[in-house]
Amino acid sequence: MRLSIVILFLLLSTAFLGTAAAQSSETLRIGGFYPESIDDGVTFGFHLKRAIDERLDFGFSGDYFGKKYKSDTEIDTGGMTNTVITNFEETIIMIPLFLNLDYKLLLDYPIVPYIGGGAGYTLLWDKYDNYKSPYDEERDFYHGFAWQAYAGTTLQISSKAVLVLEGFYNNSKPSKKEEEDNSGRPVRTEIDVTGYGFRVGIKFTD
Repeated sequence: MRLSIVILFLLLSTAFLGTAAAQSSETLRIGGFYPESIDDGVTFGFHLKRAIDERLDFGFSGDYFGKKYKSDTEIDTGGMTNTVITNFEETIIMIPLFLNLDYKLLLDYPIVPYIGGGAGYTLLWDKYDNYKSPYDEERDFYHGFAWQAYAGTTLQISSKAVLVLEGFYNNSKPSKKEEEDNSGRPVRTEIDVTGYGFRVGIKFTD
């Protein structure tokens, strides 16, 4: 059911972007993200936009955020080489997807400050391998509603390219459904990925 919602979300956003105003842009970006329950890391993403009018842009965006945790035990063999034993590994991959609305505060080029926000969905995969005896592995999938607020500025650097500087706040607690407790109440597990971040990108315009 949740996967169907995400697919419908992507189809609707693609259809809207394809039929909106003629002026469009594509942004490729990189940044840093500092979530509540996961160590900070680097994000990579994109933002597709279509102009509604001279101030408003409608868009669709997505980002990739990954973290890997690893515990090793190093054994000194007394020679030129050491033996390294991996105790456990955990890999977290998060992909937030948003429909966005941006508002330009000023129209005086080449610098244009703006504010914006988005509503969407967070997809998060958690892979855990415990190599200690007995071996144990877990594969979990978390998902849930998300929203973002952001502000930034753009700087025209060529006739077709614009530098984008942006700070953002992300709010999301993706979850997975667990079994009911002893009293029959539904139980779920959440990962709080609420936090702040920044992004730098290049926007390519028509």
